[in-house]
Amino acid sequence: MKTNAINAASILCLLVILSFHLNGQKLPLQKVGTVGKSIEEVSGTTIVPSGHLALINDSGNHPEVFFTDVNGTFIHKVCLSEIDNRDWEEISYENGFLYIGDFGNNNNRRKDLCVYKYKIDNEDFLEYVGKINFSYYEQTKFPPPFSKRHFDMEAMVPYNDTLYLFSKNRSRAFNGYTYQYALPATPGDYTISRIDSFKTGIGDENSFWITSAEISQDKSRLALLGYDKLWLFSNFKGHHFLQGDVETFHFEALSQKEGITFIDNNKIVITDEKNSYGGGEVHHAVLPLMAVEPEVFQTKDSSLVDVSISSKEVVNAIELHLSPTYTGDLRWEIINRSGEVIATKKLELSDTDLFEINTTSIPIGSYVLNVVIAGEPNAFAIRRVSASKND
Repeated sequence: MKTNAINAASILCLLVILSFHLNGQKLPLQKVGTVGKSIEEVSGTTIVPSGHLALINDSGNHPEVFFTDVNGTFIHKVCLSEIDNRDWEEISYENGFLYIGDFGNNNNRRKDLCVYKYKIDNEDFLEYVGKINFSYYEQTKFPPPFSKRHFDMEAMVPYNDTLYLFSKNRSRAFNGYTYQYALPATPGDYTISRIDSFKTGIGDENSFWITSAEISQDKSRLALLGYDKLWLFSNFKGHHFLQGDVETFHFEALSQKEGITFIDNNKIVITDEKNSYGGGEVHHAVLPLMAVEPEVFQTKDSSLVDVSISSKEVVNAIELHLSPTYTGDLRWEIINRSGEVIATKKLELSDTDLFEINTTSIPIGSYVLNVVIAGEPNAFAIRRVSASKND
């Protein structure tokens, strides 16, 4: 499918869109309630078919699931007497099943990591399915050296009957990475390996830990939660979440935020654990709509030549199509979201309707490609992606 150019006046608009959606933004949180004393150590939150929130406490608490309305008002609880709560850190729902992640591993010593699987109906009735045991292929010592303590876990999303886990980094010195794993959603014993990684940042670990994850109901966006920010991934293919575009949202205050769920595709609920700094609250927030796709900009000023590209997602090269064939000077440039030209070239063409722009030297990310013909700009929003994203 070819993507048409936009007019010159929209180049600035595109750069503003790219900057707004890819750089840090403030995300206001609205406090709508509290979780109640019995759930003050809330470590996971998800929405279930009844429309209720299902919440869990972490280590040192009973094996119970609490159900509230979307504002945190208590409705009822269910005691799961057939399992234990060693260190529950995440609860997630997909396709009639509820998953409880007993994989908290602060000191990287545990050898009994697991996820419990339950059927759940519209009345919040829970039926035990089984236990998904797992270990990490990369971990050979319990605990490993401080520099290799990457085996704590607090974030999980079910996606197409596979559980995707995102690690909480306990390394010293802190290197800022979260690692993605894939775990079958069928009870059994598994050894899992890293399939991807993302660098949240360097600095105070409290600002860069991953503490929960959730995917939007239409499966178009993945949210990774931290104490004072949220990373939102979109435009990914399959389970290659971390290869998509990422937006960073900052909260006004740092608290022990450990639960997130989508009410719909844009509205989220966030819960935080109560401690000496506060917390024990239920917050709502509305995420911005998805970034504007370049197909929205389908018109341009009159020109000698119509310009289109083969795809807005690029791996190694862009094919540029001209109609009709063109003889004369042409210049192309690639502009980053800061407005800087990072690559450019001037060409003299002779009866050409197709040529190729090599992009192998361009870092992965989002850009504007501007093609200038007879002095007139023709701009496209493009993304350079890794080869694995297109697998």
